Amino acid sequence: SLGRKRFDVGGQWVGSSQKSILKLAKALDCRVTKQYTDGLKVLTFPDGKISTYQSSIPPVPALGLVKLQLLLNKVTKMVAQVPAEDPMQCKYAAEWDSISVDGFLHQNNVKYGNKTLRYLFKNAIRAVFGAETSSMSLLWFLHTCRTGGGFLQLVETVENAAQESILQDCSHGVCEKLAAEIGDNRIHLSEPVASIDQSLSTGVLVTCNSGKELRCRRVIVTAPPHLQGRIAFTPLLPSCRAF
Repeated sequence: SLGRKRFDVGGQWVGSSQKSILKLAKALDCRVTKQYTDGLKVLTFPDGKISTYQSSIPPVPALGLVKLQLLLNKVTKMVAQVPAEDPMQCKYAAEWDSISVDGFLHQNNVKYGNKTLRYLFKNAIRAVFGAETSSMSLLWFLHTCRTGGGFLQLVETVENAAQESILQDCSHGVCEKLAAEIGDNRIHLSEPVASIDQSLSTGVLVTCNSGKELRCRRVIVTAPPHLQGRIAFTPLLPSCRAF
């Protein structure tokens, strides 16, 4: 926060299809407003050049926009081939799970993209997924897009898209109000999890890096993919959930 003004650099966006978080926000009296999209937009290019624009289309040369549309069309077709219920049932599951999104972009560079195009596409993915394209399985990316209604559905701010509204009190405001209800004695800060053991008959054992152990009936893991990969799971997670 800055004085009395608060800035959220995290995932403060919510869409009308994300009913659970909207229900929670309402229960906790967290204000939700439409994302402001009017006004001047700023785009920084890979060479450091800064450009401004007001339309929904970035100031990219016509050929670049054509290539961008071709890339989006290809991704849309691939997303449609991944079953939402089980991505491993996809005909190309093994192939797509063996390469990263970054690898896919490099493979399609000649036909579908260039440096600026990859830059724009990768930044859009960073903003939504909070991870680098080099550490993200192509299959996992496509499956997430499928369950989220499509890639554009995840990155757009239009009506019914995933970023159409924002939590006015910031996403952390939800956490703060939840924490107040749960109680400080039940919240363990600065305790990164080292392992989660679900093989015990008595429940789940969670072990922190500090050696602290917590036992419970169930565990909900909400860490982003690049951090979840640092947790040792027993038994191992299925391939569609492993990072």
